[in-house]
Amino acid sequence: MEKKVLGVLQNFHSVGLYVAPDIPRKKADNAAASYGMPSSAKVFAIVDSTVFGSAKNGLAFTSHGLFWKNDWTTTSAKTHMPWEEFKATTQGRATKGSELFLGNGCAFGMAGSSMKPEALLQLLEKLAEQLQEPAEPVGHAVEAPIGQPAAGQAPVVREEPVSAPPAAVIPPRPPQPEPEPIRKPAFEGSYQQDQLQILNAVAKRHRLSHQIQVAPSIKVYKVEKVIEISAGQIKPYDILMIVDNTFLQTAKDFLVVTAQAVWAKGTLRKLEQFPISEIRSIRCEAKNLYINDYDFQYFDQLSENEVLVMTNMLKELVVALGNQQQRSVGGGEQQLPHLLDNVLSAIYDDVINDAVSRMRLDNPQGRELITALTDCCFATFLLVSARLQEHQSSDRAEMLGQYLLAQTLATVFALRSSDELWSSLELQVAYMMIQGRLIYRVFGQTERAGIDMYPGQECYVQALRSVMEAGSLDDGLDALRDVLGEITRANQKAIEAAFECADQVQEMFIEGL
Repeated sequence: MEKKVLGVLQNFHSVGLYVAPDIPRKKADNAAASYGMPSSAKVFAIVDSTVFGSAKNGLAFTSHGLFWKNDWTTTSAKTHMPWEEFKATTQGRATKGSELFLGNGCAFGMAGSSMKPEALLQLLEKLAEQLQEPAEPVGHAVEAPIGQPAAGQAPVVREEPVSAPPAAVIPPRPPQPEPEPIRKPAFEGSYQQDQLQILNAVAKRHRLSHQIQVAPSIKVYKVEKVIEISAGQIKPYDILMIVDNTFLQTAKDFLVVTAQAVWAKGTLRKLEQFPISEIRSIRCEAKNLYINDYDFQYFDQLSENEVLVMTNMLKELVVALGNQQQRSVGGGEQQLPHLLDNVLSAIYDDVINDAVSRMRLDNPQGRELITALTDCCFATFLLVSARLQEHQSSDRAEMLGQYLLAQTLATVFALRSSDELWSSLELQVAYMMIQGRLIYRVFGQTERAGIDMYPGQECYVQALRSVMEAGSLDDGLDALRDVLGEITRANQKAIEAAFECADQVQEMFIEGL
């Protein structure tokens, strides 16, 4: 049985599925501590359903069967299914939204997982097919040959006592455990999946404080406290993020983000909100968060660096949610290309680590600058995406190159056209280091995925240097034309998108830095 299970798992490839021996140690330890597995269970694979990759919620394929842990939004009759029960369950496996149903009232929530429910269902069907052992053929009774007597000789009849066949011994049936009670959802309703996708795509690119929880992994009591304080104005499944600003983590003082507004309740302050559509700027000074230059919330329970990271994340999230609102009104679909999103999520930490490793160890301000500037560079992809969607290339390699060129030019145009930004030599050096590593990491990630981007990495680096090192922005544009040579339609649209959003990028840099 174990060989069959492991064989199927090792031959099934999907994003978000971690198969032994390539399960990260942290995920394995968190799964063992959270899923209720016995210590004797061998873990063959893990599906991580958390936003930040901790695997504290997820599903494990083990020698004892399936074990899983859901967040509070998913109801399941139990969270363990032995292989014998899995084999016998031929009905009920299906998907609905972000949930996968295993049969017998069991469900696994996958809202935070990068593995699609349909892909996991396909894997389970393959496992079920493999585990169904063929029935053994029914043998026919063959009588032992009877020796024939010699001619004229009467057959010899041996009278032997005939004993009755032994009665079959039926072992007593072991007592069946009481079925676990079906846990009802804490709240009626469900999340909007498109909003969760936007949130998770943005959140996993930022190192948020442990006092910040994002959907669907938000503690029920925090949601209940927010609902109580807001007198029902904030609905449970509208809450995308909670920043708990209390020492005892009671959520009496908080910042909450919904798809429609950013809310805050501070000490000795009433509940306040800013609609997403009306937010023009977000910035922080030390531990104070300002929205549209209004002192919105003071985070005494977070460090200044944690407030800075949260502020940069909020900027990116508000832009994405605002774009979604505009597309909803216009009837379009929200879309940051899935492939690009995966690439950026995979390289974010590496870009920061690359840049920080090149700095002096005694420069904490420089580290903060690196983090803030990296967040701005990554957020620029969302700004150019709003302008490239209608002109997005259908070729994967060309699409990635188009977005990378637009992001590179938009950031460098924003810096060069601002005296305030361009006057800082430290900022110029940090930006060149970060953008150079971003280009390098994008190409490294696409090569591993078997995607051959053209032109090569050196062309994008030269495009960056040509504009940065020119005597003026106009000279930089002339040098850029020489680097790119013949301008393709995709590159032309990328250049246009960069110009169109340069002012927004510049404003984001000034506020964030």
